[in-house]
Amino acid sequence: MRLYEIETKKEDKGSYAAVKFNPETVKALEAYQYDNNIANPLSPDEFHSTVMFSKKYIPEFKTLGQIPNWDGDFKEWDIFGSDEENALVLKYDCHELSERFDQIMKEYDATWDYRSFTPHITLSYNVGDLDISQLPPYNGPIVIISEYSNDLDEGWADERK
Repeated sequence: MRLYEIETKKEDKGSYAAVKFNPETVKALEAYQYDNNIANPLSPDEFHSTVMFSKKYIPEFKTLGQIPNWDGDFKEWDIFGSDEENALVLKYDCHELSERFDQIMKEYDATWDYRSFTPHITLSYNVGDLDISQLPPYNGPIVIISEYSNDLDEGWADERK
């Protein structure tokens, strides 16, 4: 493959960034999955919150790397997707993460395919017919400690099937 072909492929991919959580948050989320019998639980090493999902490739994007603890507060449970793809997500408020999203959109002119930015953590990509009104609130910590980025993989959902 020639260099210009590699560069063209990268430009077609887009850009992705997300944040990770401290060990206490990861342990608490995993315990919540177990204690509440969440179907098809996500592996704890996959817990993250997406902050950029841009179909525009942004080679100049710089991650923050380590973050000095951004705290989030549980907001509500929600189901994202359809009957075949019903992901259980924990929606939360985090002022710093919302500001970071706004900064990325403005500074890098990134794209976003959704109406608004909603900080959330996916606990399962397929929870079956779970009635989220029966789930107790999440009372554990939500502490963001790092940001990372990759080329956008638009086929990630197909790989989960």
